[in-house]
Amino acid sequence: MQDQRQTTARAIITPLPKGMWQLASRNPTEERCVQFWAHVHFLEDKEWPDRSWTLWVDLDAPFDPSEESVTATVHFASSEAPHHLLRTEALFDLYIGTIRRIASGRVIAETGDVS
Repeated sequence: MQDQRQTTARAIITPLPKGMWQLASRNPTEERCVQFWAHVHFLEDKEWPDRSWTLWVDLDAPFDPSEESVTATVHFASSEAPHHLLRTEALFDLYIGTIRRIASGRVIAETGDVS
């Protein structure tokens, strides 16, 4: 039986030019998006793009476009997702759908379970 816990991890997110920083914030009082979801492709995931997963990304702070990257807490939206891929040094890309890549990322630490 597969472990159904939802793992969280810390990651460094690096946007592509004109990528995710154009996304609207979930909170209308925030100038820039600090929490969003995207489809994720881990480089080790052999099922992509036939099967895709949604990853929640919670940025530590609103992203400053003059910065190259930002740290964030990430976790899958589904308990059935391949949580074993959220391990330190894992590389991934974030997509809108399965075609438009908006950012790349690297897991820097596994942090536990979603509360």
